[in-house]
Amino acid sequence: MAIETIGRSFYLMFASENERDSWFDLIPQLKEGRQGDTDSVSSNESGSTTAPMVEIGNPADEFMHNSSMWDCKHRRILNCRQFSLCCQTSGDALQLVENALVRGFELAEDSFDDSGRRVAFLDSVAALKQANVHNLAEDSRLVFFLNLYHVMIIHAFLVLGPPDSALQWISYFKNISYQVSDEIFSITELEHCIIRAQMSYPSQFFSRFVIPKSQYQMALTQADFRINFALNCGSISNPSTIFIYDVDKLDRQLDAASKLYLRCVTATRRSARDVFIHIPRVCQWFAEDFGSPEALMKKIAPYLPAEGREMLASCWLSQQKRFDMSCLTIRHMSFIFECRPLSLEKTR
Repeated sequence: MAIETIGRSFYLMFASENERDSWFDLIPQLKEGRQGDTDSVSSNESGSTTAPMVEIGNPADEFMHNSSMWDCKHRRILNCRQFSLCCQTSGDALQLVENALVRGFELAEDSFDDSGRRVAFLDSVAALKQANVHNLAEDSRLVFFLNLYHVMIIHAFLVLGPPDSALQWISYFKNISYQVSDEIFSITELEHCIIRAQMSYPSQFFSRFVIPKSQYQMALTQADFRINFALNCGSISNPSTIFIYDVDKLDRQLDAASKLYLRCVTATRRSARDVFIHIPRVCQWFAEDFGSPEALMKKIAPYLPAEGREMLASCWLSQQKRFDMSCLTIRHMSFIFECRPLSLEKTR
């Protein structure tokens, strides 16, 4: 028998159908005793009830849990509404995560108070427990994990709200976790230990102490500097929109995400020769992903707004096919540790 609340399903096993039915007959009495309402209890042919059996006070108690199967340390698992009775499925993992992301956007737009859409979303993310990611090709895994990252961000914002300070930032992203493909990982682990497994760690000194060193067999094995612009944690310093990534469009979408992220870049001429360019802080944090300052300019130049490209072109030495870095001054923008809800970028 399954007893369902909006945020959780509880499964009871009985020695016989008669014993199950006797328990089921007691549920309306329990409901009446707790809330004085027997009308909201209903059953289906399988003998389950969909009546909400708890009142939601602290959303973490209803929509998150500590696993009894895994050593989760401080992780709290969000995709916990349905229990996974098998480790993996032969279904399409990419379709599962895309469905979850679409439902997350729909729920964010229409309000989390819509219980029907809320249950549909929570069931779609619970289905990700059974996704078989290990057998996916590298490009497919990148698509899966980029979409999954944004599902987790949207899910966390819907349930808990975004982190409201830099102090809360670290514990927030280290704590919120999913169970996927027989693994448990937090948002931080997904970003740094799976998606960015072959890329650089942040350059800030404190990062070496707060970023976990977890290892996952399904981690990506190839680096791509554009991933820095594809990951969006919802900060005001990032674009307000994201893509639903698709294997057939992945390269174009990574280019589009880079242009979207870098459209904030500004370039000014301080003299006839000197150009100052202001770029996102992520380019400093993950400088090793880009290489030398000149290599950085070469990588990001195609994605800059027209004015920025024109300014950089004035520093280009055509015969030597490189930038004259003596006339370029690079400045990094401040990063704002304040988040906002994400929306879907319609252009794909």
